[in-house]
Amino acid sequence: MQNKQDVKAPAYQLRRSISAESARKLSTTTNTAPQVGFKTPRWFLRMLPKIDVPTGIFRVNRVKVSVDLNTKLLITIPVSSQELKKISLFQNTSLETLQKLSQLFKTNRYEKGSVIIQQGEADQAFYIILSGQCEVSIPGRFGTKQILGIIAEGDFFGEASLIEKVTRTATVSALTDIEVLYLDQSAAAEILSDPSTKSKILDALKLRKKQNREFLETGERVIPLVSCLNGEPSIEQSYIEYSEDPLEYDLSTIETIIGIHTRISDIYSQPYDQIEQQLRIAIEAIEEQEEWEVLNHPTFGLLNLAERVGRTISTRNGSPTPDDLDELLSTVWKNPSAFFCHPKTIAAFSRECTRRGVPPATINLFGTNFITWRGVPIIPCDKIGLNQKGGESILTDVLLVRFGEANQGVIGLHKAAIGSKNIPSLAVKYMNTDDHSIAHYLLSKYFGIATLVPDAVGILTNVEVGRYYDYPL
Repeated sequence: MQNKQDVKAPAYQLRRSISAESARKLSTTTNTAPQVGFKTPRWFLRMLPKIDVPTGIFRVNRVKVSVDLNTKLLITIPVSSQELKKISLFQNTSLETLQKLSQLFKTNRYEKGSVIIQQGEADQAFYIILSGQCEVSIPGRFGTKQILGIIAEGDFFGEASLIEKVTRTATVSALTDIEVLYLDQSAAAEILSDPSTKSKILDALKLRKKQNREFLETGERVIPLVSCLNGEPSIEQSYIEYSEDPLEYDLSTIETIIGIHTRISDIYSQPYDQIEQQLRIAIEAIEEQEEWEVLNHPTFGLLNLAERVGRTISTRNGSPTPDDLDELLSTVWKNPSAFFCHPKTIAAFSRECTRRGVPPATINLFGTNFITWRGVPIIPCDKIGLNQKGGESILTDVLLVRFGEANQGVIGLHKAAIGSKNIPSLAVKYMNTDDHSIAHYLLSKYFGIATLVPDAVGILTNVEVGRYYDYPL
């Protein structure tokens, strides 16, 4: 048998040209600039209108807000006297009395679908929701149930019944399994047995009723106006009061130091300048962090700000449905600019629209197509995160914003004198070259965000993104 080594290759398989591997040694490669995987379009920052703040401080002067109408309780167990102080009925009650009152609260759990209070009943218990959400409803004129709202963690209800002993004016039922703190009439009677305490709580109740007549939903005092066709009516005198303690926003800072060996920048700067590329990537990271800060910062971030001023509503059943976005639009109805949410939230909303047979329209912004709802674009933003605890479902938020100073909306803050025309408020400074030949560059970005009026922002909370539907083929 003939060995394989003795078999010659056919003539048509003999090489007639230089190999590709060898030829590549003489070829000039075409390189790309360094690519950045963490970079996003940063649509929020691109849409955010900016105002120059030469002094570094931006003050929001407003008409005086005399009444806080959007209180939510940040609950701890047991409930503290400071938390009870936020409830209008107890605002004038001493902390010592509230401390006693807090010890009378009990916990209870209700299964989904349970009725907690029934309209027309004489129950006088007061409730604070610890977890879950409830539906508040009344019978409609034409026999259908009229939903007044959805309340969730941090909301409370039934406080007036403790004092007035009136029948319930609405039905509250559990949309999910919920846990509540509650205070019944017998427990409250211990506190009300003190004449001084009872007098203060009754005065607070009378004041709240008066405030409902004299103050707008925004908490501002009603300006008395007279409208008449003829005659000489008496015109009440009034004036406009401004806030004595206006909000002030300081420019915040994001900084980093980039070190580059001089040998690298001297020798290896073709076809791309090494210093320029190092700084470019660092700037991308800074701007990504800036977008995260304006949304999530605990002090001025829009998500936390909206929660503090009570500009949040909850989904009805978890999924982001068209009904939920309609409800959110009703909270920021004065010229809303855009929804912002995680890309998975957009996918979940699209599934709900498909299920209902109402595909959302699209709009072109910045050369990109976005879906809309009621004409308002829905913009993806991965800085609005997905939260999951243990084996619980993934929850996120949908943010609705009104932009612009003229609209009393949300505006960005920067200092135009710093930085370039393309990237204002960004300072790049050479610091020094150390004894290891490392040149150091300091990058500083100055930024801020201000909400001129609270109703410029609304948030849809308790949004689940993991619900899917099987459709027949």
